[in-house]
Amino acid sequence: MRSISFELSLIVLAFSIIISE
Repeated sequence: MRSISFELSLIVLAFSIIISE
């Protein structure tokens, strides 16, 4: 199984950047 937490952190990071704009 792949690391889901890694993908989740990428989504959260992208989301935080979008909200920051």
